[in-house]
Amino acid sequence: MQSAMLVASLVVLSTLSAHAYPTHPLAVYPAPVPVLPIPAPVKSQFHAQDELGQYTYGYTDGLSAKTETKTFDGVTRGEYSYLDSNGIVQNVNYVSDPANGFRVAASNLPLAPVPAPAPLPVAPEPVKDTPEVIAAKEAHLAAAKEAAAIAPATDSPAEESETPETPETPEAPEAVTPEAPAAPEAPKNEEAAAPVPAAIVPAPGPIFAAPIIPAPAPAPVVYSAPAPAPVVYSAPIPAPAPVVYSAPAPVVYSAPVPAPIVHSPVVSQYHSQDELGQYSYGYAGGPSAKSEVKTFDGVTRGGYSYLDANGIVQSASYVSDPVNGFRVAATNIPQPAVPVTIPDSPEVAAAKAQHFQAAAQAAAAAAASPASE
Repeated sequence: MQSAMLVASLVVLSTLSAHAYPTHPLAVYPAPVPVLPIPAPVKSQFHAQDELGQYTYGYTDGLSAKTETKTFDGVTRGEYSYLDSNGIVQNVNYVSDPANGFRVAASNLPLAPVPAPAPLPVAPEPVKDTPEVIAAKEAHLAAAKEAAAIAPATDSPAEESETPETPETPEAPEAVTPEAPAAPEAPKNEEAAAPVPAAIVPAPGPIFAAPIIPAPAPAPVVYSAPAPAPVVYSAPIPAPAPVVYSAPAPVVYSAPVPAPIVHSPVVSQYHSQDELGQYSYGYAGGPSAKSEVKTFDGVTRGGYSYLDANGIVQSASYVSDPVNGFRVAATNIPQPAVPVTIPDSPEVAAAKAQHFQAAAQAAAAAAASPASE
């Protein structure tokens, strides 16, 4: 009885639970889409230069980049790019030299406004007659027609028969006989000319002749010969001794010895690196040089050389990695000593010979004894 009541209660409870909690279909959610990581750009930079003024450098970091190079002739070339506030990549290229100065070409340079096309000229409209002018023209034409119709009726026949006048014949020019030139006339002035005074002629008178006085005779000129100076003879002057000139010794010029031209080495250096830990650097020039490179796998390789105190170039190369550690090969690493064989002296050689002879005798005696049998 109790088991029947228990079964009935279970049936009632299951029925009530089915009505209290209705069943719904399970929601199906799509599988999540994996978000792929966006690789960030690798940042890097580099720089190199030498003592001639040449250099090159640059960097890149994802949002901007730049490179610039200057050569020995003074020309500088470079370019850079960046992402502006509107999300547009702007590029700039430039060149600078002593001859043409600085020139640039860029995507963000302002452009000159393009002028609007000028309108084509329009011809003016023809002038039109006003109503008054049209009426005046019509009246004028009507009056002209009436005058033309009346004119033929009023003309006389005598006037129509008149012959045209003959043109007059030009007369021949008269011959002109040249006349003698007339006397020049006095200048005519607007005012009356002043009277010219008559010339004054002196009256003739007696002419008196002056007496002629003879000139006195000149005094006679007496020439006296100069007295000769006495001649005094002195002792003869001896002739001077001849001067003997010796030829100058020839000057021998030796050719100048050209000084040797010593070319100094060009000193240069460089360096580059990135955010992955890779780098490369080095320098050269003078008595030493070095270079070293490290890659992303942690391996470092390098080498250097220098001039030691004895004037010998020493060089070394090395490699270092996490597995094998540091290894080096160089020209100045001490080498192990090579063993040297020392020859025996005569005494040592004689003692060795006696020892070997005694050992041989002992071995022969031991072999011949009956105990060994």
